[in-house]
Amino acid sequence: MFRALIGDLFESQAQTLMNTVNCVGVMGKGVAAAFKQRFPAMFEDYECRCERHAVRLSEPYLYRDASG
Repeated sequence: MFRALIGDLFESQAQTLMNTVNCVGVMGKGVAAAFKQRFPAMFEDYECRCERHAVRLSEPYLYRDASG
């Protein structure tokens, strides 16, 4: 079931947040840019994965930050 909510994604109590990105290592606009700003280590990990061609279309990967 899908439920639309209005609010700040980053204030969510959800266990997991999803950031949809491209496969070339750029988070330049919109929600992706907000993730990049809030989670710079996640962006660095994503950028390195893109350089190794480890980010694939429609294949999600889980990034865990230091908080768990």
